[in-house]
Amino acid sequence: MNENQLIGIPNPTSGYAAVNKTYLDNEIIKVKQNISSGGDFIKKKPGDAMTSDLILAGYVYPIHGDLRKVIDYGTMREIFLSKKKGGTMEQALNMSNHHIENVKTPLSNDHAANKLYVDDEAAKRLSRSGGTMTGDINMNNKKEII
Repeated sequence: MNENQLIGIPNPTSGYAAVNKTYLDNEIIKVKQNISSGGDFIKKKPGDAMTSDLILAGYVYPIHGDLRKVIDYGTMREIFLSKKKGGTMEQALNMSNHHIENVKTPLSNDHAANKLYVDDEAAKRLSRSGGTMTGDINMNNKKEII
């Protein structure tokens, strides 16, 4: 948006609506007032008691933008594959009709193959509909082809 601004944003009516600066500033003031007056942001249920320290993860990430639902880095690593650390797929990967790009030439039978490799290997084969063969055929001492 560069130097442009959104002007005339009304107060939000749903959880996914944009908020204007006045609304945001007022909500921040409410939170600060609640904290300074010993507010009830963390509510105790009747009969519940904490038996150990409350440890909040250093970095938590909202789930689908919902700040009431967060996930810590360790749990996120168990669920999602990392670009840097890799991981193991446990289910099928649906590419939604998108390409996989920059696939290296395979070195092992269980590696993915790129189009160039497949085309080069296919060009080395004799067509079933005919073609020209050069060089000897090694039949490994067999007398007929089945």
